[in-house]
Amino acid sequence: MSAYQDYDAHAEKKRLRLQSEALEEISDRALARLGPLEGARVVDVACGAMGLLPALSRRVGPRGSVVGTDFNTEMVAEARDLCAESGLANVEVLRDDLFATALAPQSFNVAHARFVLAPLGRDAEVAAQLERIVKPGGWIVLEEPDGFDSWRVWPDETAHRALFEIIGRAYDRHMGGAHAGPRLLPLARSRGWTDVHFDAHVLGMPPGHPYLRAPIMMATALRALLLEDTPEAELDQAVAAAEAASVQPGACGVTFTLMQVWARTR
Repeated sequence: MSAYQDYDAHAEKKRLRLQSEALEEISDRALARLGPLEGARVVDVACGAMGLLPALSRRVGPRGSVVGTDFNTEMVAEARDLCAESGLANVEVLRDDLFATALAPQSFNVAHARFVLAPLGRDAEVAAQLERIVKPGGWIVLEEPDGFDSWRVWPDETAHRALFEIIGRAYDRHMGGAHAGPRLLPLARSRGWTDVHFDAHVLGMPPGHPYLRAPIMMATALRALLLEDTPEAELDQAVAAAEAASVQPGACGVTFTLMQVWARTR
């Protein structure tokens, strides 16, 4: 079970919205490679506060439909508010348990899941559930991080390196593992998916980019969990140092490597 059971919901909703906005262009590139999706029925599994719902809504158009799912009721409410604010009339957000899904079998042309394996693990179970809800020959799109090794903030990355060591330890001990990205391609092949594709990207963060603060926001949301392995004084010092590094004049950086696999079901 994910350690996201014990987290700061308000801080996490803010972080997830920012994350979705920051990564939307990268994720949308994978969608573009699926070909035209006009009129398709797609699902964004574990969409959280926003997920890829806006991009999927645009891709399927008024004749298509999008379903966003999440197990957390607060995230479902937040995503519904987003859809109302943005006028996403072709999007429905449902509370659903991925591992006991109420979604109809073989009812979607495309299933997208981003940052599910890193917090949850259970790779084979996730893949099996996605296969269940996608039509034969339909697409599954998975996106996961390759840990935090590529995250850099210049001119001084020392503070972020220390904070990510704390966060990465929590992912590896209590969650699905920070380096979920490299597991995607072997997973797709082991499931017998066809037409398998792979790509990877980092996001450039120029001075003033709001995602420079993402590690601080993550540490705030997961504070209770991080304190299980890290003394409070050490955590607070790491957060404060990363915060200072993020806002210093001229600070810029690149994110974790976002790995992507898209493939057809059998």
